[in-house]
Amino acid sequence: MQIAFLSKKKGIAKLKISRPEDLLTLKRIIKAGDVVEALTLRKVKKTPEQQEKFKKLVLRIRVSKVKLYSNRLRLLGEILWSSKEDAVPLKSYHSIDLKLGSQLKIFKTWKEYEIQQIMKARERCPNILLCAFDFGEASFAMLGPSGIQPIGEISVHKPPKDSKEYESLRKKFFKGLAEKLIEMFERKKPDAIICGSQKVFLEVLKEYLPPEFTSKVLLGEISTSGIAGINEIIKRGYVELLVGKSRIAEEVKLVQDFMVHLARGEKCAKGFEEVKRALEYGAVQYLLISEKLLDEKLEEVEPILENAERTGAKVYLISLKHEAGEMLYSIGGIGAILRFDVK
Repeated sequence: MQIAFLSKKKGIAKLKISRPEDLLTLKRIIKAGDVVEALTLRKVKKTPEQQEKFKKLVLRIRVSKVKLYSNRLRLLGEILWSSKEDAVPLKSYHSIDLKLGSQLKIFKTWKEYEIQQIMKARERCPNILLCAFDFGEASFAMLGPSGIQPIGEISVHKPPKDSKEYESLRKKFFKGLAEKLIEMFERKKPDAIICGSQKVFLEVLKEYLPPEFTSKVLLGEISTSGIAGINEIIKRGYVELLVGKSRIAEEVKLVQDFMVHLARGEKCAKGFEEVKRALEYGAVQYLLISEKLLDEKLEEVEPILENAERTGAKVYLISLKHEAGEMLYSIGGIGAILRFDVK
């Protein structure tokens, strides 16, 4: 969860959903009577002769129902305000689907435990080294919790392409750029690096990066360099792509660790009954639940999620976008790594 603004006194929270578990947190927090504002789609048909069209608009609704699905949280409620008042009648009802990447405002009388849940769900913003370059120039910036901070530039003379010195200077520039990236990585210690340039220059840079270093770098095509190029890296979604890959790696490792415990027959629980029993003893450290179970067995899953929160277990929703997720689903879709064995 990313928090843009949160004030218990003013009764307002501005949030962005960044992890599947955020949907669970919001389901526990958003209740009937709360007011939520978010972007949505609305069918619009002004006259019987016109075809129905979908319009993007921001709606503020007073929530009456909340339903959790595997990849979204659906809110149904009475429309209190619309960014396009001619498109929807006020006091009619509409549903808003909240998904990964959705931004929303919540207006309510906040309880302290609800504030604590939001703070607990707050995601650490990764520190990422960004580099936008072309032959002859490169700009560097750090992306972190405080936004984009430019940290340096490289600029060298670029000779005409048909000159004798062109090829040697090009090699020298890209070799120096690779060395600069490694030096900045060691000094700034970012979580990852994203480099943006034209495809041909990305391939040249890759030749000068050590093989063990390339796994730390995401290469993305952009059309310009300088600070404009840094902004283009962000606009093209390369940061979200990098974070998404990191999330999948985290899920795969959790399932693999669970399978190791399962093979050894120690500190693990598999299936609803074993997991329920482990939760009763407060033994669950990590609870793994296949996202698909939220669609198939939500009524059975919800009490388990409540017990997990009460006992301090960390909950992970595992997607089916990778083999590890499919493996977990194939053995029942629910498992836990325990703090201690439960006899």
